[in-house]
Amino acid sequence: MATFNDVIIRQAFQSGIPLIDLRLTCNETQDYANAIEPSSVGGEKIVNAIMNVVLEHNFQKPYTQVFY
Repeated sequence: MATFNDVIIRQAFQSGIPLIDLRLTCNETQDYANAIEPSSVGGEKIVNAIMNVVLEHNFQKPYTQVFY
């Protein structure tokens, strides 16, 4: 999993796009319904992270900003 995350993070920085780090977003047991699926609590956190990207990131400039 770490290898996949590393590739995704590297590509985001090389492309200058925002990044949502789900490891930081879903960081509590209650955020997961099982080992790989978010619960409704985790899903709400993910939606909030997406909304933060949409509302806060300046898409006019190519830079990477990490959201969680």
